[in-house]
Amino acid sequence: MTLRDVAGDVIRRQEPARAQQRVWAERANLLRTDRLTGLSNRLGWDEALDEAMFSASRFGGPLVVARIDLDQGAAGQHLPPAYPVAAFASRARRVVRNADIFARLDGHTLVVALARCPRPVAAQILERIRTSVGDGQTCSVGWAVWDRHEPAESLMARAETALTLALDAGGDQVVAA
Repeated sequence: MTLRDVAGDVIRRQEPARAQQRVWAERANLLRTDRLTGLSNRLGWDEALDEAMFSASRFGGPLVVARIDLDQGAAGQHLPPAYPVAAFASRARRVVRNADIFARLDGHTLVVALARCPRPVAAQILERIRTSVGDGQTCSVGWAVWDRHEPAESLMARAETALTLALDAGGDQVVAA
């Protein structure tokens, strides 16, 4: 038996293990992905936000978090469950940078984290997201800049408060915390 035969035998034995690792990686990815939009879901968002906060604390630069909610129709009419959230997510995804984290939390609520993004640039990106909705629909955006000390829950709560202010003011606008 030559060295080439031994190496080939080792590689053949490793293939099932590699295939199994690929299957587990795909399953783990599915657990973190929203099926409707292809964006991260809440689990993926929570993990990615923790990583973004760690990176921002270690390497510096601002971290902006925004909550985006599709506005209700006239007279408080609720959007139908079948509204093409996926279409909005696709349009909005084209507006953010590749390094940004974009996720669907639930229903018509999306979130985005803009790493190393100064306030003026964040405001521009979020305004472009607001105007990307299309189909006669509008959205509201509330955002906050991480202060490097607060936990993720507090940062998200500040963005939620800004979103509530945008909605209370009639919607279809971007409001900073």
